[in-house]
Amino acid sequence: METLINPQGTNDQNPFNEGKTSQAYSRIDPIYEQSAIEAINFVDPLKHNGAEGLVIDIGAGTGVSSEVILKTGVKNLVLVEPSEAMLEQAIKRLADKAEYCKLHAEDLNDKFNSNVDLAYALNTFHLFTDLSKFLASIACALKPGGCFVFNISTPTYGFEKLSKEEIATIKANKDFYTKLNESAPNEILIYTIALLDKIIDCDFTEVFTKDSVEQIFASVGMRLEDSTEVIIKMQADYQRNIWSMMAQSFVSDQKQIDDLVKSIELPEELHIRQAIFKLVNQS
Repeated sequence: METLINPQGTNDQNPFNEGKTSQAYSRIDPIYEQSAIEAINFVDPLKHNGAEGLVIDIGAGTGVSSEVILKTGVKNLVLVEPSEAMLEQAIKRLADKAEYCKLHAEDLNDKFNSNVDLAYALNTFHLFTDLSKFLASIACALKPGGCFVFNISTPTYGFEKLSKEEIATIKANKDFYTKLNESAPNEILIYTIALLDKIIDCDFTEVFTKDSVEQIFASVGMRLEDSTEVIIKMQADYQRNIWSMMAQSFVSDQKQIDDLVKSIELPEELHIRQAIFKLVNQS
């Protein structure tokens, strides 16, 4: 998974706005699909609100998660994505099976008003640039009793226990972003490296925990109903593809990117822990 964080006030630097980034996603689709399956199995849309309920996929990207949602039998799905380049890829994938909305997650209330039965935000929570605005927006978009489901990984989230394999993955990511920042200094990279350092040191003061998730959503009338943790396993080549994709937004020389990616030592199989949360709108 990406470990790139978008800190407050840096929305214009979001690498997913780049067309070349969206086109590169096909190389890592199986990983995002695996992650989406875990979250959608955790909260099945048909069991929650039936086939006709309104489901939105926030930060839908190229439509990988949406494709998994549609396979459950959902008939009323809207992909919400701020990047036109990403939406173009999603439309190629799903055609008329869904609706498409070019919109930032923080502006959901511009289109939705207490009419959403279920909202997913999968592998995107670390990219929300204004969390307070998003919280208000998702609370306004959901029906009373409507659900919001999202997943979150290191370094945005602090897990109490990490295996040796997971720590090795985190350290490899830190090495990559450190070298990338040496080639192309950027505040997003610096912020990401600092969080990875804190996670390695078990310092969770600047990251989300289960308690903080519960508290911040309670502030907008949403109750934490359930949560779980899963391990996503992937081969080293997938992580290298992710790094290459992310580096394209900071470095233009592909050979330089390839050399940088190859310089990072990786175990053959990487382990990424994800927390999945189900929150219910009580208003």
